[in-house]
Order: sequence, then structure tokens, then C-alpha cells
Amino acid sequence: MRLRLSIVLGLTLAVTMIAVAQAPTLADRAAAIDRVVTQPQGYRVVVGHISRELVIVVDTLRAQQAQTGLSWGEILVAHRVSREAKVSFDQIAAEYRTGRSWEELARDHKVDLQKITAAIQRSQSVVEQRAEDKAPPPTGGTPSVAPPGVPDRRY
Repeated sequence: MRLRLSIVLGLTLAVTMIAVAQAPTLADRAAAIDRVVTQPQGYRVVVGHISRELVIVVDTLRAQQAQTGLSWGEILVAHRVSREAKVSFDQIAAEYRTGRSWEELARDHKVDLQKITAAIQRSQSVVEQRAEDKAPPPTGGTPSVAPPGVPDRRY
């Protein structure tokens, strides 16, 4: 009986360790976001989402990307970590460029890694599925009108 219990516990531990080892890192999720940028209209989808998500204008994000050399996914992660850590974006970007992982930075700054991972995972899902992508306005014909009581936000 003890042998069976030991085997079951050992297998459970091994499976858990494999699952944890294979969980995507924040760098993996940032890379997945960056892959969307390479798709048709991907730049617009990703940068638009990051701008809306962080409430930062696109020109500022472009300047930060040019200054830091971070990818778009990395820009998103750096902002998330910096906001939770209550330190500047520039400080987090500089620390990341020294070769430290996002997870190390989060731990060092006492940031809730699960919270940041969940936020980045949501963003990854949104851009991969293009969930915020709006269809272009109809061309020709009569323009659509918003239902009564709903503001017309086409313009």
C-alpha cells in the first residue's frame, strides 16, 4: 500500500513539474504577440491594442520602442511590470536589457507574477483572435444608423 501511494505521489509530482516547466513564460507570450505584428494588419492590431490597454498614445509607444529597442510584446510586459512595481518604465526596460527575465524582475520588485501573466495572456488572446478588430465602415450605399438611444460613433 505504501509503495502504491509513493508511486502515485511521485507520478503526480513529476506531472506537475513537467506542466510548470512547459508553461509559457512572459517572454514566450511577448514573442507570440510579436508574431501577430508580422501578419497582415498585425501592426495595427497589436499597437492599437497596446495603446488602448495601457491608455498610452501610439506616438509615445513608438518613441519608447525606438529608444529601448524592445519589441511590441516586450513593451507591453515592461509597462505591466513597471506599473505593478511602481517604478518607471525606463528602469524596468533597462533592467530587462541586462539579460534578466521578466519573472526575475517581477519577483525582485515584489510584483504579483500571476496577475501580470494573466493580463499578458489576455492581451495575447485578444490580438491573436483580433477580438478588438473592427470591420471597416461600409462603402457606398446608405450609411448605417445607430439604433435609437445609442450614440453614433462612426465619426
